[in-house]
Amino acid sequence: MSKNLEETERLSFDREQRVELSDTTLELIVDPEPLITGWERVYTHPSIREETSGADKFRFATGNKAKQKWHEEEATPAANVVYTVGEEYHARQEDVGVFGVYGGSQGDHIIVVWHGYDKRIRKR
Repeated sequence: MSKNLEETERLSFDREQRVELSDTTLELIVDPEPLITGWERVYTHPSIREETSGADKFRFATGNKAKQKWHEEEATPAANVVYTVGEEYHARQEDVGVFGVYGGSQGDHIIVVWHGYDKRIRKR
């Protein structure tokens, strides 16, 4: 028997996002899935891979296009290698996951897999 959204406490996700780099200084890749009001998003080991050439740096944050709180960094990542965020990070309200790609080449292809779950915020 399936539950409707009002009865559900947790929704798992694995979403692939493909991006072609347009900014060679810093390209922000933002999780495109909006967060449901009254819910919290938990990122459990999202990953990033640049298919074409190696960037100068990858960073992971929670936040949005305007403001980020950076959590982890991978300096000098190699091309076509999957880099996974090592910790679990929580986002609420207007925040979602953000990857920063520094020093990539215009036209390079990036694959991000957003992995985790959304959970209902319980009122205390």
